[in-house]
Amino acid sequence: MDFKERVFQARKAKGFSQEGLAEVIGVSRQAVSKWETGEAMPDLEKLIALCNALDQNIEYLALGKGSVPSKKPSPKLKPWVAILLSAVFLVAGFLIGLFLPRQISENGATANAMAEMRISNATVTGTPDGNLAVAILPATLPEGLKIELLCEDKLLSTTETVPCVCDGNYYRATLSRPEKFRWHITAVLTYNGSKTQIPLWEVDGDGSVFSATHLWEAAQ
Repeated sequence: MDFKERVFQARKAKGFSQEGLAEVIGVSRQAVSKWETGEAMPDLEKLIALCNALDQNIEYLALGKGSVPSKKPSPKLKPWVAILLSAVFLVAGFLIGLFLPRQISENGATANAMAEMRISNATVTGTPDGNLAVAILPATLPEGLKIELLCEDKLLSTTETVPCVCDGNYYRATLSRPEKFRWHITAVLTYNGSKTQIPLWEVDGDGSVFSATHLWEAAQ
């Protein structure tokens, strides 16, 4: 059992809510919540106040040494305990400061990557040689963005993946039109390790004519 679990169990045993315990100690409810989730550690002054409020021995609550006390502990610390606690909290604070910003940065990078993977416009038109020309305009053009077309033929129960080529503005691809087809076309956007699929059209036709049902929504 680690510090956060000992705090949680001691608070429950005393019948405190997080708000009630925070009021007794003189901190915010968020501070108590972070102690119980392991996101933060109390400083020495707050630790003593926490032990007093929960009737816990400081060696047990902070370090897990000994057993749950039967009476209220003294707030006085032995010198070696104070030194050890200071070292523990210093290391814990360093690790939280080291990894938490990195996690926030990674989450932010993922959110930004997902924001990039939208489209502002997409068209499908016939070509003089009887094929279909697809053009996709992304919401932004970040370096490394990759777009492919996933073409599912509902008549033949087959699927084909066609890569798109960026001309500096649009991502384009050409689809060979069979004598008769019914395609569900999806854009697969890959960027910064993240991938999303955006349905584009349901396309029905043959070698001479076709019709397309619009599925996608333009990025705002």
